[in-house]
Amino acid sequence: MLSAVYSGNSTYVTSTGTANVYIQNHSGNTGTTYCNTGVLSSNGSSGTNYFNTVPYPSVIFVGDGVNTDITNSVATVSFTAKNLSSTGPNGLKMLLVSPDNSHTLDFWSDAGASTAAGTGTYIIQDGASQLPSGGTLNPGTYAPTAYAGSMPDVFTPGPPTPAPQVPATFSSAAPAGDPNSKTFSTAFVGATAHGAWSLFVYDNSGATTSFGGGWCLDITPGTGHPTTTTLMSNPLLATEGASTSFTGTVSVTPPVTPVGNTGTVTFTENGAPLTGAPNGGVASVSTNVATIATTALPEGDHIVNGEYQDSTNTYSPSTGSVTMRVDKATTVSGSGTNFSYCNTGPVTIPAGSLAVNDSGPASPNPSNIFVTNLFGTINTVSLTLNGFKLMDGGSILESLLVGPGAANDNTLDFFSLIGNNIGFGPQNMTFSDASASALSCSTTGAPAAGTFKPTSCGATTYSASPFYTLPGTVQHAAPFGSSTFANVYANSVPDGTWSLYFDQTANTSGSGVNSGWCANFVENPPVLTATKGPSGLQVVQGDTGDSVTVVVHNPSGPGSAGGVAPVMVSDTFPSGRDCPLNRRK
Repeated sequence: MLSAVYSGNSTYVTSTGTANVYIQNHSGNTGTTYCNTGVLSSNGSSGTNYFNTVPYPSVIFVGDGVNTDITNSVATVSFTAKNLSSTGPNGLKMLLVSPDNSHTLDFWSDAGASTAAGTGTYIIQDGASQLPSGGTLNPGTYAPTAYAGSMPDVFTPGPPTPAPQVPATFSSAAPAGDPNSKTFSTAFVGATAHGAWSLFVYDNSGATTSFGGGWCLDITPGTGHPTTTTLMSNPLLATEGASTSFTGTVSVTPPVTPVGNTGTVTFTENGAPLTGAPNGGVASVSTNVATIATTALPEGDHIVNGEYQDSTNTYSPSTGSVTMRVDKATTVSGSGTNFSYCNTGPVTIPAGSLAVNDSGPASPNPSNIFVTNLFGTINTVSLTLNGFKLMDGGSILESLLVGPGAANDNTLDFFSLIGNNIGFGPQNMTFSDASASALSCSTTGAPAAGTFKPTSCGATTYSASPFYTLPGTVQHAAPFGSSTFANVYANSVPDGTWSLYFDQTANTSGSGVNSGWCANFVENPPVLTATKGPSGLQVVQGDTGDSVTVVVHNPSGPGSAGGVAPVMVSDTFPSGRDCPLNRRK
């Protein structure tokens, strides 16, 4: 901040003024590689800026009147840290922001250990191996990598405008960005190259960090006509093992000419080729469209990315994405009024095994069972977890069942924050109102296999899926609440989606429901009643207008007076005989 003071005179009074000024180094370039050779450093002392490096941010201005400008948009970039040293890089975080402030990537976060890193040149570019999550960090070439323990990273504000500002939201590299991890290519394709590229760096580990030779940005410009790539999934909600096709439609902006049959679209998920797709996920464009199919996507939500590239450079690259869902088919067994509907797929608790994702929701989130054509209404329901394994016991696990029906009236928090930290399993456990065995909220031994009352020991939170919305209210079993399977689900219609959510409140991995889960139903059978025809139960041979009305009635179920629509049956009857009416729905 610069200040100016006017001293005044006999005619004019004294006055002052201030102006914010941001000074940046001139960045030289060789071809499309631009370097700011100024030193960046942090001394490991705490304060309001949480160990930000100085300067914060550091800027490379492309087209500053001295270096060579790039007027085309960006295809991709790579990053070089020169003479980087750190006494403990496991708290080091780096965010790159394009001049248009709308293309971002948190590309380095919490890599290595608390021991000193090797001093030298670190190159970050797509296609290399990830930075290690632990151990000694040595100079070399690595892929964009973020291991942040809690996402997103918090990059604290820098000096006021005109200094570049930390964007309100930004993308992250794998694995922290899962399930929508970005690479340099997918993050910066289409970005404006001309202007100030900002590097925000801070280190919250208390280490001393220095970029002794500054940093460089290598920009690969896009060439040719700008394009837009739009992705679609067919179907959007798929069954595991069934074929799912993905279509990338490439259009030119402005639409001066069609793309036609030029270039390819590469389909990826989390930076890797789309699972089960042929040709490494690469499909040629034909009449502006590239299509690929796979039958190998696992159960859960998927964010699939498509990147268009044209080797002739007639058209610029572009990317698009689509979010879709895969669910496992439900299996059914039982007879009479007793039925079990099961999802036999495993549930991993939590989703990942690194510090960035070994707490929070399970995978898939949620796991679903689809109940169809089950007659009657629910008398009782219970829940079975097959091959249930908890590495550190139940004190850090929250478990929620969401059934079909009215919002906020179909949930039961049935096994949450149980008071032990002793691992158990894999074993089968059933939760039922009828059980005489109760789980404890105090520190006790691990539960054995068997049947237990639903138990909830505290307030819980869960993560919604893009396709399955959590109700606004969670009903808890005793002792934290008073809900049971009976008062949540009894006398309701079972048909619909039953969703199982887990959330792990602490960092550990290796837990799960290894062999799937089942919702077990005892049904109230429907009641059939017959009412008279227009002339009583005595009809005349040959009459065609006589009828008997049969009502299929679900006790306490939906419909008028608790029933469903009546079934109207008409028949003709032989003369002089009693005629029992047999109809089956």
